[in-house]
Amino acid sequence: MHKKNSSVSSDITILFLIMVFGISGFFSLGLIGISWDEGLGNMFFGERYLKYIETGQDKYLDFKADLGFHNLTGLDLTKSKFRNLPNHYPPVMDIISAWIMHTFAYSGNVLDPVDAFHLSKILITILFLGICYFFIKKRLGVGISFWSLLFLLTFPRLWGDMELNPKDIPSLAVFTFFIFAFIFWYEKPSISKSLLVGVLFGIGLGIKANILFAPIVLLIGWFPWKWNLKFWSDTANHFKETWIYYLLMGSSATAVYILSWPYLYGHPERILSYFKTMLNQGDRIVEYVWSGEPLAHVIATTPEIMLLFVTAGLFYFLLKNQERILWRRLLLVWFIFPIFRISIPGQVNFDGIRHYYEFLPAAAIIAGYGVQKSIDWMKTKRINLYKVVTVCISIFLVSTAVINFKIYFPYSYIYYNRIVGGLSGAGRFFSKNDTTDYWGVSYREGLRWIEKNAEENSYLYVPVAGWLVEIPSRIWLRPDIKFISEAESDSVFLQTNSVYIMFINRPGYYNDIVNRVLQDDHHLVYKREVDDYPVLFIYQILQSSK
Repeated sequence: MHKKNSSVSSDITILFLIMVFGISGFFSLGLIGISWDEGLGNMFFGERYLKYIETGQDKYLDFKADLGFHNLTGLDLTKSKFRNLPNHYPPVMDIISAWIMHTFAYSGNVLDPVDAFHLSKILITILFLGICYFFIKKRLGVGISFWSLLFLLTFPRLWGDMELNPKDIPSLAVFTFFIFAFIFWYEKPSISKSLLVGVLFGIGLGIKANILFAPIVLLIGWFPWKWNLKFWSDTANHFKETWIYYLLMGSSATAVYILSWPYLYGHPERILSYFKTMLNQGDRIVEYVWSGEPLAHVIATTPEIMLLFVTAGLFYFLLKNQERILWRRLLLVWFIFPIFRISIPGQVNFDGIRHYYEFLPAAAIIAGYGVQKSIDWMKTKRINLYKVVTVCISIFLVSTAVINFKIYFPYSYIYYNRIVGGLSGAGRFFSKNDTTDYWGVSYREGLRWIEKNAEENSYLYVPVAGWLVEIPSRIWLRPDIKFISEAESDSVFLQTNSVYIMFINRPGYYNDIVNRVLQDDHHLVYKREVDDYPVLFIYQILQSSK
């Protein structure tokens, strides 16, 4: 009876916290601008593919054409810089996000278009959290599942990226769903379960290529490796009995992937161009050396108490008892492999941990295991303070999450812990292009200041990722303010009316105009700081320097 009450209490608490997590994200939507990648192509391709699916007209797949409907929407997506690179943008989340945008913004007039586009990521994050909790609870117990979810819910970057990250959070969710679905199938194989596994893999591939690493995690982590003849005999029997299921997984994954991407219709060979782009690292500079930076970023972006219990969980994993040994191996591989594969020679990492987020569920479960095993140890040693310790850990987790939320709100995706000195100290250890508002979503906050304070008939120039302001300028920029495009940037110092220059603090993207503004004695009219570190500047060009 006690265990049942404990289970119900845990369910109610976690579901309530998930609800708070999601609702807080929803009511923060209006504070977040278009993110860097969304403006480059996610929004453009999502809308074009949606229109194609609705009408069947090939003109929507002519990405070079400026179609008339673009003039009728709140967002001018013709300004998307990568609109001629469809092979860079798998479609699944973009289509879903575009459908929500058109339904709730353009048709329903309930939400701002950008807020509506972001809503899908909040919904999939809520689903991810709920599935994680109940799946872990059934297999590892109430205690581990409860603590695991607390660590996920108090991970600042998950909340921050939930609202605006077009690929990495959905990719993380589907990566996790795929692993869970495979285990669900493995426990008792069936055709319906194998189809679920395949469909999830196809959906994951239609979001981001990271799902390709999930079978490797399962092969190394879940497959019951033993170095004897019986193992090889059992393995042969396993594949002999289940090959049809694996065939269904592969065929359903392929079908879902191709059918979800209109760009591939009639041209399946275009799949190769996407993977070629991924292998070429987007033409970024590649160094063929091992990198410790991804692991350092994991340590620097994980709250201190979670790091403590991840360490404790890993310690308990090393003990020689055989309890859930298969799960322990899976969690170790799931935690280590994403960090390992981005650290090997020839890989490029940027923007913190977002390109290998898949480690996070495993890290949270390991931390949850660490807490629960610590409590169990206190019980076995008859240390009666275990209830007090349990309450203290819970309070500390939630209170530190609230403090971090207050410091970083609404930009929690740039959280760094106190080990590296927070955001203001992280620049000493990592690239200054990464320890800042690398998504550029703070431009929406800057536009609010411009709207309230700029003189009539002023000019606005945005030298870093200007498309993030130009795309929503119809709905977010005051009508009398003229936006100066990059092609017109030579006129910045020639205008007779006031000129405002707004840019995020990302030095690697500064041009000559920004450098001149920083060197000359221009008027800094607005600065947004997060954790005592500037992420956004607005300067007014003084008449005397024009």
